[in-house]
Amino acid sequence: AVTSYTFTNVTTNHTIEAQFQLRTYTIVSTATPGGTIDPAGDIFVTHGDSQTFTIAADTEAGYEIADVLVDGESVGAVESYTFENVTSNHTIEAQFSAGQYIITATAGVGGTIDPAGEVVVEHGSSQTFTIIPDDENGYEVADVIVNGQSVGAVESYTFENITFDGQTIEALFALRQYTVTAIAGEGGTIDPVGTVNVTHGDNLSFTITPDTASDFVIADVLVDGNSVGPVTSFTFENISADHTIEALFALREFIITATAGPGGTIDPIGEIPVTAGENQTFIITADETLGFAIDDVIVDGQSQGPVESYTFENVNDDHTIEAVFVQLQFVITATAGEGGTINPEGNVIMTPGDSQMFTITPDEEAGYEIADVIVDGVSVGAVQSYTFDNVITNHTIEAQFQPRTYIITATAGVGGTINPAGDVPVLHGQNQAFTITPATGYTVANVIVDGESKGAITSFTFVNVTANHTIEAQFQLRQYAIVASASAGGTIQPSGVIIVNHGTDRTFTITPNNAAGYDIDDVLVDGTSIGPTTSYTFTNISANHTIQAFFLLRTYQLLYAAGPNGSITGQTEQFVQHGNDGTPVEAIPDEGYQFVEWSDGVTQNPRTDTQVTSDLDVTAIFELAVYTIQATASDGGTIDPSGEVMVMHGQNQTFNITPDTEAFYEIADVLVDGVSIGPAESYTFVNVTTNHTIEAQFERPGLLLNYFAGANGSLSGETQQIVPFGEDGSPVEAVPDEGYHFLIWSDGVTANPRTDNNVTAPVQATAIFSINIYTLNATANKGGTIDPEGMFDVEHGETRSFAIQADNDAGYTLNNVFVDGNGIGPVADYTFENISQNHTIHAQFSFNNIGMNVLQLLPAIGQTGSKMVVELEAVNDNTFNAFT
Repeated sequence: AVTSYTFTNVTTNHTIEAQFQLRTYTIVSTATPGGTIDPAGDIFVTHGDSQTFTIAADTEAGYEIADVLVDGESVGAVESYTFENVTSNHTIEAQFSAGQYIITATAGVGGTIDPAGEVVVEHGSSQTFTIIPDDENGYEVADVIVNGQSVGAVESYTFENITFDGQTIEALFALRQYTVTAIAGEGGTIDPVGTVNVTHGDNLSFTITPDTASDFVIADVLVDGNSVGPVTSFTFENISADHTIEALFALREFIITATAGPGGTIDPIGEIPVTAGENQTFIITADETLGFAIDDVIVDGQSQGPVESYTFENVNDDHTIEAVFVQLQFVITATAGEGGTINPEGNVIMTPGDSQMFTITPDEEAGYEIADVIVDGVSVGAVQSYTFDNVITNHTIEAQFQPRTYIITATAGVGGTINPAGDVPVLHGQNQAFTITPATGYTVANVIVDGESKGAITSFTFVNVTANHTIEAQFQLRQYAIVASASAGGTIQPSGVIIVNHGTDRTFTITPNNAAGYDIDDVLVDGTSIGPTTSYTFTNISANHTIQAFFLLRTYQLLYAAGPNGSITGQTEQFVQHGNDGTPVEAIPDEGYQFVEWSDGVTQNPRTDTQVTSDLDVTAIFELAVYTIQATASDGGTIDPSGEVMVMHGQNQTFNITPDTEAFYEIADVLVDGVSIGPAESYTFVNVTTNHTIEAQFERPGLLLNYFAGANGSLSGETQQIVPFGEDGSPVEAVPDEGYHFLIWSDGVTANPRTDNNVTAPVQATAIFSINIYTLNATANKGGTIDPEGMFDVEHGETRSFAIQADNDAGYTLNNVFVDGNGIGPVADYTFENISQNHTIHAQFSFNNIGMNVLQLLPAIGQTGSKMVVELEAVNDNTFNAFT
């Protein structure tokens, strides 16, 4: 479809024909869900035509037209749109939306509803509203009113399948109510008392009053179970929950403060609480062993003398009592523990200012040594003597002894313990026994005492220990054997004698030889049956075991029965081992019936089940005599019904024959029981009493192949052919005229010659030829021009002339002209006539320097400093010779 064409070097008559067609544009028409646009899809419109589209919403489903977009721009919710004078591609899209309704949602004081206000919903949709009370300010949902009707104090409400406008929902809220429960124990009151109702955010005060006339006081006030102390009032502020308040009272208590000076005790001592009206006795005791005696007892600041007891009667006030003691002499109490002596020993009476030395002696023969000396409760070390100088107070001195101690280091390896363990201290001369205990699953391997093996013993005793020792217990893990075996017909894995460590698990897999028809009969573990399991795991193994797998060849039961209208001959119940054969049985139909098949699909009759591998329970099926009409069709059409058509005795059966007209087929013939009845479109078998056949035969007529030669060429071969459908045509070649070449066939085929193979449609194609194009390349070296110069495309038969001109002013002359590489001399012009191939033309010029001296050459050569730079173009030998 070129826009220009040039006939070049015209040497004969020609024709040229321009063919035009109106442009076709595409309007892509689409619609969103909820309606239709008509027409829809890719709509083809011829240039200048108009096209109208109709838009319809699915109003029954609640939809309406939302917008119409033309080339992406909205034209509004129009019901139709027309493209006028179409001159380009377009798009149109119909957009629909479901009908919309308003639900008005409001909320009273104390909460919100979500969403709120005028809520827009789609036709048929649902809308849920959430009712949210203002919890922080103590509100709760009081009621929800939907379309004027209460639905209760719900927290959400959903309008389902909305199909009308004007519905309402209103949420109502109210402040929460709480209770404060006030109670008072014996001995006072609380006001108010009992259960008091309050509104969220309110305050409520309580007054607590003890019965002072009866000597009661407030013991404690519990608020929500927590003590706030013996307060006389309490206020709940900004109430937001239920509460309790309890007032507790108790009789008044008085304090008697009892103290004692050095040298004795008073009992009881400290601040003693005494309930009003009760009595309280105190016992005073001097430390006579240290030389102290009671000096005085002072009650409420008044001396009572050196009494040994004092009683406060009917206490109704606070009191004090003080015991005062006096020391007559100082005592140093000296004691010694087992294993030695202190001298002197016992209570040594001292006059103030005296000194006293004590000697500490261990019983070395019994293996004792001094452990420590404690003076007035403070260690002074393992000294052999100690002196108290200038005694002015009581003292104590205690000598402590200990047997000499040795260390026996006891260790145990992995798998057991030694008891005791670690660094075990042993007193001089004593014995120390050690018990070696292996852990579960372990045994004692060896016991090493002071580096010497004692064997796999479980205990050892060091006798009369007089030095340090070591003892080490070594253990090893027990091992057990599991013997696994299997009878014929299967395997157990692993098998044989399996050695396992104590405490480990071992799984055995029992596999019957199913292919040979074996099943697991039983598995014995340690001689006890566990049934036909496929695996068994010994867990936490702590003893030897056995496992035996037994297998059994399957036996199958074969049951044969007769359905209605027939009977069976042969053994109808048979027991056959896996892989063996049963005995023959035969299904015998009653008169007028025929055997169809066994219920398991077997059609053999009589039947013998061989190599049996499963149970069998089958029934022989009989039915009235049925005949088969075998209906077949060749390629190119169908027969309906087809295949083996079953027909009951005496019934009729019609067959319809349909050719595949889209594939160019037609009915060729119909054969009934092998006899032609012609190209019938249907056939009926009447009162069928035997088997029949019917065959529909189809054929395709030949397809016409037409080949034409366009201008400037011809064809060779059969230009008009009749070819059966699916077969191959014969070759046709497009032969161009001189100066032309084959371009393409009009149906797009580029092969030449062409052979249309597997023909399935008529062919009509014209060979298109194009004139040959050649290249002319015109060049010139320095010193002149060729006109025109460059690379040119020329058509076959065209004429092209060239002019050659030397630059004489610059001293150049035309030396030669080369055409297609051959010199033709210094011609001033040259013409290629009736061009039929590619050509080249080159003009060669030379510099005429004969007789010129160096000064004449200077302008052409150039000069740099004192040196000459000479550039020469080797045009011919004369140029170089002259310059030299």
